[in-house]
Amino acid sequence: MFYIGRGSAIIQFIYLLFVRTKFSTTNITPIQNISEEASRVTGIQFNAATNELLHDNKPVSHRHPLNVLLDFIQFLMLIGKNAILVSHNNKSFDCIILYNQLKYQKIWSSFCKYVIGFCDTLPFFKKLYPGLECYKQEYLAMKLLQKSYSAHNALNDL
Repeated sequence: MFYIGRGSAIIQFIYLLFVRTKFSTTNITPIQNISEEASRVTGIQFNAATNELLHDNKPVSHRHPLNVLLDFIQFLMLIGKNAILVSHNNKSFDCIILYNQLKYQKIWSSFCKYVIGFCDTLPFFKKLYPGLECYKQEYLAMKLLQKSYSAHNALNDL
């Protein structure tokens, strides 16, 4: 089995089409333990013995990663070929983890029929706003929009 970079698993998944005309979000059953640091950052904990996923100490529904990824590929089929997936810090995090999960689930080739690439917004912000203290999403939201933002929760990324 071939993995590049990060060994993290996907625990939340959200996708958005064009101008918020359609989106879907789901929590994903972890395929590995969630580290204490990741739980602290995301508010998500998983008890494998009871198969219970908690977000901010409240039980939430969750689905197997393969089912979620297959649903995503089906969604991509509806919009056609040549999709480009965009996210903040994509190059260093999101696309690597997504790639690893798609390879692990043996559906990378199906995914590649519809996605032609990834786009990372982080370099754009660095170019448009040089010299900021940092470029984390929370900081950018406060600095540029004067709005608080809870990153690391897929629904807040909309």
